[in-house]
Amino acid sequence: MPLTYSNHARERMAERGITEANIAWAMNGNARGVEEGKTLYQRWWTDDAGQRWGLFVIADGDHIVTTWLREG
Repeated sequence: MPLTYSNHARERMAERGITEANIAWAMNGNARGVEEGKTLYQRWWTDDAGQRWGLFVIADGDHIVTTWLREG
């Protein structure tokens, strides 16, 4: 089943330059827990400058609720 996205998730993706491919990549990482009955996914990487970044996704099944980036 394909992923669906809330309006909020689409807005956050546009603001932060996050693509559907990025979301799929993050969701192929480890689920890190449950928040209010929804699954939290996170995936970390290091950019060319050596800065560590995390991509976080909250999903309700195949429905993406929100997403964000975090330096770490």
